[in-house]
Amino acid sequence: MTVTMEHLRCFQAAAEALNFSKAAEACYITQPALSRTISALEKELGVRLFERSTRRVTLTPQGELCLRRASRILAEYDRLREELREGGIQELRIGFNTQGGPPPWFLTAVKALRAEHPGLKVSLRPVASRESVFQVARGELDCALIYERSAALTQGLSVERLTSLSRWAVVSTAHPLAEREHIHLKDLSGETLVFLKGLEPVTYREFRAEAGSQGLSSWPEAAARDLSELLLQVEVNGSVGITGHWPHHGENVRFLPLEELSGEGPDHSLALCWREDAATPLTEGFREKLREALK
Repeated sequence: MTVTMEHLRCFQAAAEALNFSKAAEACYITQPALSRTISALEKELGVRLFERSTRRVTLTPQGELCLRRASRILAEYDRLREELREGGIQELRIGFNTQGGPPPWFLTAVKALRAEHPGLKVSLRPVASRESVFQVARGELDCALIYERSAALTQGLSVERLTSLSRWAVVSTAHPLAEREHIHLKDLSGETLVFLKGLEPVTYREFRAEAGSQGLSSWPEAAARDLSELLLQVEVNGSVGITGHWPHHGENVRFLPLEELSGEGPDHSLALCWREDAATPLTEGFREKLREALK
């Protein structure tokens, strides 16, 4: 038997749903037809891909491996079809962490790459670091700008550290602290602090841990749902925002680095990741443009 894309699509649907009825609906075939397709694939590969019982369906270790490889094959095949339909236009799919948005030097590198390759299509996809590393591993992204710590979640990726990150205190330009170039935690005594606890739990934990180690743990706190709300509270209420977002340049706020929460290492760095076995001249070119933009 020759394994076809249809075999792999049926397997992927079943492996992701872990329900043959739902997978059959997604593939627009009957459940018996899906079961026959999966059985034929298992026979061809010589392994069991699923453990089936009356109550549940689970992937075997061989099935988990097959899902990773099949997802890559299907993603590359779909990309090939899309490029052929568009006349062979080259595309670079880049993920970037959604919390702070792409920093200015990142966009500078993208523009420089496009200027060098006029026909290049660049797809910028906002994806959280913890998800983008898996999308790169599956071949759904060519590379991604991530918080470096996320690279440890999967294997087979190359990672290049780009720059270290600060944690920032955000103040209105009318605030007395706005004249500072940087801030120590002790300078925040008596201030109401606003955190993005849901979006930036690492920043919140680091701040509380460092403050506690200095015996500075009694500030009043508030929470914001996103950066826009944090900035609003800073401007309207005179609060001090604490964030790891890339600085948002505006007339009414200042981002001041917190001295105790700046440093090196995976927890304080942005990095570019890509698949070791899928590096292309475009990804190499983009890495070079990033280095130039950071000089």
